[in-house]
Amino acid sequence: MAENTEMKTDRATAVEHAMFLRNAMQEFSWNMHSAGENTNVIQAHLTESYLKCEDEESYKINEKEMCPYCFNLWRNGYYEMKTIPKVKRKGRYKVTALELLCLQCNTL
Repeated sequence: MAENTEMKTDRATAVEHAMFLRNAMQEFSWNMHSAGENTNVIQAHLTESYLKCEDEESYKINEKEMCPYCFNLWRNGYYEMKTIPKVKRKGRYKVTALELLCLQCNTL
């Protein structure tokens, strides 16, 4: 059996992860728009993502009090999970994307 090749060090930067998450959000937004959903209610941020490195907890960059796209703090910490989590992969990171209502982030 071959060794697990994912153990190599291919750490992505926080900026690279943010771009990946932004692209996932845009794709999710377009899919909802194509399906005829009301995207105006959900505003611009449609996914909340947690980056979890398989072996180092310190590489989790999104905390619940922080916007995963602009990294600004929420004004009141309010968000609402709307869907079942979706799991994507980028490098050694597991990315769980949840649709959310981001009512406080000003980076729209």
